[in-house]
Amino acid sequence: MSDNMKECLDEIEKKKVIPQKTNNLLKDIEYDTEVIKKEICENLDE
Repeated sequence: MSDNMKECLDEIEKKKVIPQKTNNLLKDIEYDTEVIKKEICENLDE
């Protein structure tokens, strides 16, 4: 895991920030939180 990714995960953990897109995901399916956080962080780089 890159440092950026780790920092991002820490930020999300601190702020409990979940983008709207992910909120919808959470409503649609029970999704593993760790997976969601990683997805968010990976998407930030794009």
